[in-house]
Amino acid sequence: MKTIIASILFVGFVIGEVDAQTGAGSFMIGGSANINRVKNHSANIPPGSITPNPPVSFTISPTVGYFPVNNFMVGITGTYSHLKQGEPGLKSSSYNFAAGPVVRYYVPFAGKFAALAEGAAMYGKNGSKAKGDVQGTVIDSKFHTIDYIYRGGAGVTWFV
Repeated sequence: MKTIIASILFVGFVIGEVDAQTGAGSFMIGGSANINRVKNHSANIPPGSITPNPPVSFTISPTVGYFPVNNFMVGITGTYSHLKQGEPGLKSSSYNFAAGPVVRYYVPFAGKFAALAEGAAMYGKNGSKAKGDVQGTVIDSKFHTIDYIYRGGAGVTWFV
């Protein structure tokens, strides 16, 4: 645990020393990542009991862009997530993938701050599968869907 905290602090200090650039000819690399594991306690089972195989999920969402002119970024964004869980007699997993173009415009104000507006259009695919035997019922299922995702957003950023 101490190693994880030290790594997070180190990365934070390194990122804090990098100047954000939105000038013409600049590149931007960004994104986020998440790992999640949940232990569920339930009123329907004896006190102190937990889910035998808690669900585990992770998500990564990278963005890469280029500034052809000052304060205007064009690029590619995407996301991938995966969830795996097991219950007595049943194992299941699901995934989500989406990728597509993104545009973002920054309006600088008050020195190191900027308002931004963003739009993206992504193609996505979702799927899941489950296999097992629950109370005598055999389960063996798979499915997937195709999504077209349109996203817009606005916010404020601080260039450290």
